Amino acid sequence: MRPGASFTLTANGGPIAGAAALSADNRSVTFTPAAALPASTVVTASVANVLSQQGQAFPTTTWQFTTAAPAVQQSTIFGSLVPQVATTSDFMPVELGTAFTVSQAGNVTGIRFYKGAGNTGTHVGSLWNSAGTRLAQVTFTNETATGWQTATLATPVALATGQTYVVSYRAPNGRYSSTQGFFNQTWTSGVFTATGPNNGRYRYGSGGAMPTNSWNATNYFVDVVYSTTAPAQQQLAAPAPSSTATPTVTPAPTPTATATGTATPTPSPSPSPTPSPTQSGGLLCGLLRVC
Repeated sequence: MRPGASFTLTANGGPIAGAAALSADNRSVTFTPAAALPASTVVTASVANVLSQQGQAFPTTTWQFTTAAPAVQQSTIFGSLVPQVATTSDFMPVELGTAFTVSQAGNVTGIRFYKGAGNTGTHVGSLWNSAGTRLAQVTFTNETATGWQTATLATPVALATGQTYVVSYRAPNGRYSSTQGFFNQTWTSGVFTATGPNNGRYRYGSGGAMPTNSWNATNYFVDVVYSTTAPAQQQLAAPAPSSTATPTVTPAPTPTATATGTATPTPSPSPSPTPSPTQSGGLLCGLLRVC
């Protein structure tokens, strides 16, 4: 193949920025996009102005492929951590929560909390912004006797970076779970940061308001299920050509997920319950079949 061949990509009616380069042996041309290709999009590839070493001209070759949907990854603030005290002796109704920020925009799709034996009654989870406005509410159903309980929101709630949110649930009969001193150090896991020591939130009373009090940096193990889109990393290449058949391209983007960090805190025993509670990816190969 002589120099001068063009390799272009278009999508949504416009060109995709990038550069084409001929291999050293003049047998293949490679297109490298300037940025990751858009997800779930039909892309048209076109190779033109192809001349063989003998000067034979070949017609323009065009084909299409569809990029993969973005990979969605889910994470939680506390992962599989369990509290030091599964069931406290406090039997007063109380709203318990965790204040947190995120480093990557995404959506809260669920609320969860750790349940010990004796934490009975109907549990209602809430998500609040820093001003105390409730962004979402959900009632837990089909709970198990103990362990992590999860309720899915009817509509996901989008979160922004740099903003503080509070996730909470109401324990109508107390007996919640806790780990004292957990937030003596700021907790960071994946995209989440739960700043200490004034974290682990509670509020006694009839409910209906965001918990704002904290005591002894105690974690009450209230959490969110958070969905983010893994960043794409893409590279395009056109392998060695041949003189037969029409080229076919099959994209296979492979985003990399971020594992949720886990750790096990070792705080002091639970206090008395009064007055304060005691937690660019895919390889796109355009085959240019020319001599």
